[in-house]
Amino acid sequence: MNNNAGNLQVVDLWYDWPNGRNFNIIQNQLGKLLYDLEWDNGTSYIYTLDSNQECRTLRFPVGVLRPNWLEGANYLGQQQVDGFLCNVWEKVDFIWYYEDVKTKRPVYWAFYTGMVAHVMTFEVGAVLEDKNWQAPVYCLRRVWRRGVLYLNLWLVVDLLGGYKVLEMGTGSESNGWSRARGLVVKTLVMIGSAILVKRLTKSTTRWDHARIVAQLLSGEKFSREQASRDPDNYFNIRMVTCPAAEMVDGSKVLYFEQAFWRTPQKPFRQRFYMVKPCPKELKCDVEVSSYVIRDAEEYKNFCDRPRDQRPLPEEVIGVWGVKEGPYEFKPAPASSINDMFSPLNSPPPQLMEKRIEGSFVLQE
Repeated sequence: MNNNAGNLQVVDLWYDWPNGRNFNIIQNQLGKLLYDLEWDNGTSYIYTLDSNQECRTLRFPVGVLRPNWLEGANYLGQQQVDGFLCNVWEKVDFIWYYEDVKTKRPVYWAFYTGMVAHVMTFEVGAVLEDKNWQAPVYCLRRVWRRGVLYLNLWLVVDLLGGYKVLEMGTGSESNGWSRARGLVVKTLVMIGSAILVKRLTKSTTRWDHARIVAQLLSGEKFSREQASRDPDNYFNIRMVTCPAAEMVDGSKVLYFEQAFWRTPQKPFRQRFYMVKPCPKELKCDVEVSSYVIRDAEEYKNFCDRPRDQRPLPEEVIGVWGVKEGPYEFKPAPASSINDMFSPLNSPPPQLMEKRIEGSFVLQE
């Protein structure tokens, strides 16, 4: 039983380490039944089995939780929880784990986000049939649909090309007409197929757009050209962005870092970017939110490190920022404009004579 700020979930968790798989069957309070199938190769499928046939494919490079995950945790002593006397461990300020002193079974989990999990039953050796570990076919549908389309397109074109050759061989008198007719038919089919391809490829979802934006943001970039053109006003800054994690809802979390190009090991700006589709009520496709990092020193040069030396993906959630949306800044009423500035920081009078009307949104 999970409780996250009053939102309840009943979760059946099947952990099968020998076969490298983990399965969460999640019933949200007054919500849909969700299946979260995780494999040790880093692939996860989150789907429903209802008529909507929803499915998302996620990538978690670390794979399934290891049996020895508690190594290196801090032992905090014993505490009474849910009617059990428990040993308590804390790990990386991320999770507090409680296990029964007598049986060593898990009793309670507490996450730094405030979410808690009460373990109602725990059965060692319980087995879920293999047929239930298979993601539904519609999880793969979008992967092969476009490939089949292009394959069919080229087969049609090749068949028409063969038809043209046969027509050309029927006689010298009709040779020119046959060639023209074959070219016309072939051209019409290719134009029609191209239109069909264009329409289908346009039917991407906002999640596809979010993925593309995340890919475009990722990588190493420099302001070298700008600094060369105007060295008095611009520095050569190195900006590097790389994937840090993928949230359960499919949002991409990117680590962002800026440093002077001569000293990349000393970043002066570190952020997490969360890339996801905009809410339906907003007129946009993709929302990019910026978050301050709780422990900037720990994440320094994150993208330049080997993957096994980076903080674990679940620690990436350790950020803080706005919860309900960006801050909105608008011009102050004329009656209060003089109250906004003290004599020490007031701009010159000539700058205040003509106010600039406008507003902007600051996400960070």
